[in-house]
Amino acid sequence: MNHKLFLLIGFVVLVGLFGSLGLYVSLCRNAVLTSPGVDVVIAAGDLDAGRTIEDEDVKIAKFQSTDLPPNCFREKSMVIGRGVMVPMAKGDFVQLS
Repeated sequence: MNHKLFLLIGFVVLVGLFGSLGLYVSLCRNAVLTSPGVDVVIAAGDLDAGRTIEDEDVKIAKFQSTDLPPNCFREKSMVIGRGVMVPMAKGDFVQLS
């Protein structure tokens, strides 16, 4: 009786291992096939309203195009020299009104 129980437990463990491996391979394959993202300008640090944006105030990060807010900037040159209208926290998308 104990011999059959150990065989059943071993079979269940093997099925679980192969199922997990299959899922892992599938998820890795899907991660490689997704696009790497698009460049977006984000705040490199906290920016107060009224200041002029300089090169060190912003940086480029990659995001999926489906995760982006409307009218976000793709190049640093589009925002450098412009004024901050509302305060921005580090990592916020740079959006100027």
